[in-house]
Amino acid sequence: MKSHTVLIKKDVLLSWLKVTANTQSDLANQLQVSKGRISQLIHSNVEPSAHLIAKLLVVTELPFERLFDVTEDPLFRTAKQREGKR
Repeated sequence: MKSHTVLIKKDVLLSWLKVTANTQSDLANQLQVSKGRISQLIHSNVEPSAHLIAKLLVVTELPFERLFDVTEDPLFRTAKQREGKR
């Protein structure tokens, strides 16, 4: 079993903000989250919740593949995988 991490493509979100003339505050209001949460999504590797992912897709009208990166989480391994690495 592999675990995956979903991260926002920061450059895409920042471009969307610029093109749509929205501020981070505007986006926070539309998503009903704090401005700090938007900053956190843009400036760190924080995985958004499924609910926030859905809201971002609705508000930005961007396809999932354009707005998010899905990567295998290298820190997650099953017990069998850990045993095989020893």
